[in-house]
Amino acid sequence: MAIPIDVDMHPAPGYAHHECTATRDGDWLVFLCAQCSDYERRLNWRTGETSARNSSPDINHSGRYFAAEFKESFENSN
Repeated sequence: MAIPIDVDMHPAPGYAHHECTATRDGDWLVFLCAQCSDYERRLNWRTGETSARNSSPDINHSGRYFAAEFKESFENSN
């Protein structure tokens, strides 16, 4: 059974919070923010390597990734 990956990218209480959407690009999970058009965080799920682009220290970004193969089972669990 696949376990969803839940990533808190900048835990800082009292700051703005933006929920990111995630897609997969090979071994990389790519998190994008609809409110910060230039924000991107990448996580290699095999190696644990991460990279960030245009990350603001005063905004909490978080996001989840569900593999497309398993997404329907999470949405339609009845």
